[in-house]
Amino acid sequence: MRVLEVRPNNLLTVGGRSNVTVQTCKHGVLLVDLRCRPSRPTAFRGIATVTPAPIRYVIDSTPRADHIDRG
Repeated sequence: MRVLEVRPNNLLTVGGRSNVTVQTCKHGVLLVDLRCRPSRPTAFRGIATVTPAPIRYVIDSTPRADHIDRG
């Protein structure tokens, strides 16, 4: 798992089964395309290395049930 800074406050977690876009601000963290359940702990650890802010929002751009806890 690597966390790449795309722009200030805009990150990308790379590795595992999918990538996650991360945006940080003083209010918390926004995630785009949260990983499949088995990969989430690794993604969360990677995000925690760059910000202590809580995850506030998740945008899902795929209809796959395992990405939104229905699978």
